[in-house]
Amino acid sequence: MSLCVSLAIKQDREGALQEADIINHLSLEKLVNQNKCHCKIKAIKSELAWLLKTVAKDYDIISKRVQEDTSEQRKQEEKDRRDRAERVPGSRGEMEKKKRESERLQREGRRTRG
Repeated sequence: MSLCVSLAIKQDREGALQEADIINHLSLEKLVNQNKCHCKIKAIKSELAWLLKTVAKDYDIISKRVQEDTSEQRKQEEKDRRDRAERVPGSRGEMEKKKRESERLQREGRRTRG
């Protein structure tokens, strides 16, 4: 199921587009036909009521999709955290190794000079 909600709420503003102009400018007819999604053009109060009714009707499907998407996103974020953690300690370890090597070379240099 696809759901596209466009709220054009500035009808009180001078020069505001009419409903038909909004549909045309946003190519909503093309979008609806390509994606076979619901489309209604209404005033904000009835639009909100329609949205709530549509979500309530398909709640189980929407809820399952949200849970799946959320789970997938969490897995990706955890993978990203692990990847960053692997890079950071490696670079810190390399810096510490170089620092120890530099200190060792300095100590050896003092011994040979002294």
